[in-house]
Amino acid sequence: MSKNNLKELNTIINPDVSVIIPVYNGAGTIGQAIGSCLSQTYANLEIIIIDNGSTDNTKDIVHSFKSEKIKYYYTDVKGRSNARNLGLEKATGKWIQFLDADDLLDENKIAKAMKVLNANGRWQAVQCATEYIKDNKVINVFKPYSNKDVYDNLLLGNTIPINSMILSKSKCKSFPMGMEHCEDWVFWIESLADCDIFFDNNYCGAKVNIHEGNTMKNIQKMKFYELEVLLKYTDKKIPMKKNLLRIIKILKRYVEYLLFASEKNLYIENEAKGKFYLRFTRMLCKVNVIKSYLKRKIGEFNEKNVYQ
Repeated sequence: MSKNNLKELNTIINPDVSVIIPVYNGAGTIGQAIGSCLSQTYANLEIIIIDNGSTDNTKDIVHSFKSEKIKYYYTDVKGRSNARNLGLEKATGKWIQFLDADDLLDENKIAKAMKVLNANGRWQAVQCATEYIKDNKVINVFKPYSNKDVYDNLLLGNTIPINSMILSKSKCKSFPMGMEHCEDWVFWIESLADCDIFFDNNYCGAKVNIHEGNTMKNIQKMKFYELEVLLKYTDKKIPMKKNLLRIIKILKRYVEYLLFASEKNLYIENEAKGKFYLRFTRMLCKVNVIKSYLKRKIGEFNEKNVYQ
């Protein structure tokens, strides 16, 4: 056996990094996602594809790549959380890199992170900047919050795009089942407590594609899940100023929930009963004049800010 073949065999058996890609009917994009993994300048990795019930030719496209780094698993259970949890179960690498099937990694993404991790045993995760791309143009660059308040900021909103971070598998908790949105936000809150993170603000290694067709219904549903997450972690103490910002954000989301939710969320309903400011808000939203005004203003704002 040649030295090159032996190196490839060792890569397959003992990968340092496991890239986990959930996919559902992703035939149009999964090839590019896989390609961005295979083109990584850091070679010692495995690519775990979790197909959660695709009915298109996703499987055929995955199998068209002739690389033993790729491991394909099919499950009938729908949902990104289940797919990512299954990926974590199958992962053999010490380090975890998540990637959605319609997004990409820069070719040096993993190599740069591993250089940091191997140089200093203190770090348990590395986050880089993220490019948001629409119609093949970069429309925004999100840089990590690299200050001492990073975890406090995370409790106010999701500051970590799913493909921007590589972290130790030992820190990974489970993704929450049953959530259509914000499941990654819950994962970060649960996994990154007491985690030493290196922030690389000068490098964009993650690329997120923004697609056409986001509807107001989907945006509104996402906001209700944001409210659920905010309420779930109100027991986590943060500085007074940030806590005030958290309360304001909860109030905004709760008003939208009261005015636009098509069905009740039992978790939100139960949590609201225990908070005076939310009970008072519910009473105000029952006043017809106030209800009509808020519904019109919020509706106008949302229509202007939804991706079309």
